[in-house]
Amino acid sequence: MAATVVSIEYLDSIGASGRETIKFPDTYTFAQVNDWLTNGGLAAIDGVTAAQILSVRILLELDISGLGLAGAPATNSRYHVGATFGFRDGDGVADSLWVPAISNAHASGGDVNVTAEVQTFIDAAIQPGINDGTNDNSLSSRSGSEYVTFRGVDLVSRDI
Repeated sequence: MAATVVSIEYLDSIGASGRETIKFPDTYTFAQVNDWLTNGGLAAIDGVTAAQILSVRILLELDISGLGLAGAPATNSRYHVGATFGFRDGDGVADSLWVPAISNAHASGGDVNVTAEVQTFIDAAIQPGINDGTNDNSLSSRSGSEYVTFRGVDLVSRDI
């Protein structure tokens, strides 16, 4: 089972904010963590902090060691050079996913090439329930994955 981590964002009176985490045992289910948060855990924290609790995130820490993912970053990969993949639903609402350190195998001359791997990513991104973390609507929550279309990709560099 995956470990569950709760990340709580705080704001103090001078405008400084930060996040602190609470790690729950691997045996806790999502429902148990949610129950703890909503039935006293957050209220208990609020009772001892002078800061304002701004937000709470529940994160799953998965063991990815057996998934066959890259064991090390590619040579010359740079986190801040990535691609923004754009999507649009049938109502014209746009959304996007940022992919940091886009592989050189998929980018050339300032463009991202829609290779088989990129197409696999696009197909996965429009599956029901996927969310890029910037809002509460998944890319395909409006009417299913067939309702969302890929609208393009931009190769961009972000300041870090």
